[in-house]
Amino acid sequence: MHILVVEDDEYLSEIYPQILECLGPVKSCLSMSLALLAIKVTVPEVVILDLGLPDSQGLDGLARIREKAPAAAVVITTGESDENLAIEALRRGAQDYLLKGKLDKATLLRSVRYALERKQTENKLRRSEELFSVITNSIVDLLSIIDSTGKRLYASPSYQRVLGYSEEEMAGLDLSDLVHLDDRSKIQEALARLFSEGTSEGLEYRVRHKNGAYLVFESNAACIRDTQSGVPQAVFVARDVTARKQAEAEHNQMEMQLRQAQKLESIGQLAAGIAHEINTPTQYIGDNTIFLRDAFKALGEVVVAHQALLARYESGDFTTEEISAVRRQFDNADLGYLLEEIPKAIIQTMEGVKRVTRIVGAMKEFSHPGSDTKTRTDLNRAIESTVTVCRNEWKYVADLELDLAPDLPFVLCLPSDFNQAILNLVINAAHAIEDARSGDSKTKGLIRISTRQVDEVVEIRVQDTGCGIPAGIQSRIFDPFFTTKVVGKGTGQGLAIVHSVIVEKHKGSISLESNVGEGTTFVLRLPLKEV
Repeated sequence: MHILVVEDDEYLSEIYPQILECLGPVKSCLSMSLALLAIKVTVPEVVILDLGLPDSQGLDGLARIREKAPAAAVVITTGESDENLAIEALRRGAQDYLLKGKLDKATLLRSVRYALERKQTENKLRRSEELFSVITNSIVDLLSIIDSTGKRLYASPSYQRVLGYSEEEMAGLDLSDLVHLDDRSKIQEALARLFSEGTSEGLEYRVRHKNGAYLVFESNAACIRDTQSGVPQAVFVARDVTARKQAEAEHNQMEMQLRQAQKLESIGQLAAGIAHEINTPTQYIGDNTIFLRDAFKALGEVVVAHQALLARYESGDFTTEEISAVRRQFDNADLGYLLEEIPKAIIQTMEGVKRVTRIVGAMKEFSHPGSDTKTRTDLNRAIESTVTVCRNEWKYVADLELDLAPDLPFVLCLPSDFNQAILNLVINAAHAIEDARSGDSKTKGLIRISTRQVDEVVEIRVQDTGCGIPAGIQSRIFDPFFTTKVVGKGTGQGLAIVHSVIVEKHKGSISLESNVGEGTTFVLRLPLKEV
């Protein structure tokens, strides 16, 4: 540590170095001009300055020392007992003030050490302030300090850049002036929890830009209890996430459109089978309608002939030949047969209409675009609609059994996505059974779908008697584009979509039970409570 003594009293300038030599090298100067030259050679850590130097000009000399050695600790010595002068010297950058008449060795050493410690503290504080200033001026995030009433004590310059206000405008705006009216209550509640419990949680709210538009902010806060004023404060770090929110909204919209496109693609692939399923009941509806038309015509002719005969009978003008003709017409109409078959035809027609209605209703439910918001869903009904839509895919290779728990609770889910997952599993099961039959068109396999509640989870099992999945590839079946099917029969997306729907979107799980040559069971588990 280098010490510089600036003292015009030769006696004191000789005594000071002797006292201070235990602290480090000491340089003594009799004038301010010599002191300034000495500072150019060696920058001192401590300067002992006499304000009475002829060329010092009092406190102006202190300013010159501060300018040339800003990092040095300065101890002022003077023969004048002037409290105002001492206060002004300390205000202008001195670290201590000593009177020569009351100065002894212990006092001088203690003063130098004190001045040095104080200067080091000041330097650390200044560096901290400079670092804080650099950080707050350059960070993208918005930093603010508020008290327990919500009054803003500090706002980083980034507020001005992001919100478009000037520094003067920001100083005149309070938190309640900027935050959206609907978000103010939750900010006050969050502040109350922060100051009372010390807990902080992410908060999302809207802040008004100078142009009137509202930006979406996300922030976190920390409580500062040990303040100079004794009043707790909170540090808020906020970030403008408006662009991210808009991107998320666009992404969700695109994802919903993609899901609908995938569903319509499935409908397109199933279109021929659905048309066949509708065509069969439609055909016997048409045949029965033709039969009822002809039967009505025959019955109408008999009724008309009997009305004419009845009119002649009432007037007394009829012949036996007319009665015989009416009887022959009655026999030709075969009324007994019509009375027996017409009710059957009506019942069959109603059953056909009901079946067409069920298929169309299932198609409508399956192809509904849905939304990106989860709704309470009857999974049993969703499964029934899905297997109805894809009936033509499995009816030639397998029988399908449903074992659906009648007391199954509704599940908060995306029904459209769930339908797609079940469709993919059923078609996958039908293909596995078809592969297992090896050309045997007489023997059908079995697809069995069951539902039940297990604690806080709804379990859906899709079981088939297909060819099974080898253990070596079971870990890969949910990978996108992985398939063991022949080219043109599978894209490798079916089970990947199932995994995305059940695990990623619904926070559920999928497990697999499979033996080669015996079949496969997929076990889907959906939580009853929102995760």
